[in-house]
Amino acid sequence: MLIECKDLTHVYMPGSPMSHKALDEVNLTIDKGEFVGIIGQTGSGKSTLIQHFNGLLLPTSGDVLIQGKSTQGDKKSLKDIREKVGLVFQYPEHQLFEETVAKDVEFGPKNLGLSQEEVGERTRYALEKVGLSYEELKDRSPFELSGGQMRRVAIAGVLAIKPEVLVLDEPTAGLDPRGKQDILDKMLRLHREQGITVILVSHSMDDIAKYSDKIMVMHQGRLKISGDVKEVFARLKDIEELGLNAPKITLLMYRLREKGFDVPYDVFTVEEAKEHLLPHLKKGKLKKSGSDFYV
Repeated sequence: MLIECKDLTHVYMPGSPMSHKALDEVNLTIDKGEFVGIIGQTGSGKSTLIQHFNGLLLPTSGDVLIQGKSTQGDKKSLKDIREKVGLVFQYPEHQLFEETVAKDVEFGPKNLGLSQEEVGERTRYALEKVGLSYEELKDRSPFELSGGQMRRVAIAGVLAIKPEVLVLDEPTAGLDPRGKQDILDKMLRLHREQGITVILVSHSMDDIAKYSDKIMVMHQGRLKISGDVKEVFARLKDIEELGLNAPKITLLMYRLREKGFDVPYDVFTVEEAKEHLLPHLKKGKLKKSGSDFYV
């Protein structure tokens, strides 16, 4: 077991008039090699939860274990945990600070005490993994780059420490659809090729359905639903009661089933939907106008 939360509770400003319980006895496990999506409304506790995974926040009560080590251990244990778990915040480009791209990406590896040769190799590796050219960008200021490129440089800075777990908190916020898909595709490829455990926090049900193989639903500081993609989105009414929606494709399939079409409801991506909708389109029972389907 890679990550385990036991009765994890977190209270901000305890004992004060502003005291707020952000997490309430959360129990969960994440295994090595999983791609986990975490969803929930704003204020549900998602960001507070993931900041416990590398000890940025510590439990008010309960415990968080990373490969069996508590985040509440000594400084050496916490340092080891932070090398294993890399956290990418929302709008990570706001954390860029060095004068060149290379210096920014190599900041983490240098702090690990690695040789200059290893630092250089990791910097090149990380930039390539996010789709940027080391040779073209290494001497440029990160603040001269486009917003999408700055986002990639910031993610590369986390990848350069070669974490076993990559935690992404709304990593594509503010990006155009193409840039958004490109970054998530690269994270999926990294996950598949190198077995890195990825934890993705997102408000996009479509992205969560497309990239995750396990989903956790947070609501008012509690873990309300957990399971694989099909299990979670099959509980459409429960999802809606928590103020969320299923992926658009899933909603489409539900509506078609209500109209008598023989299509499955547990479809979550456009690719899957094509297989089931094409026969109906060919028979003329279903028509398509742009991106919309109608009977």
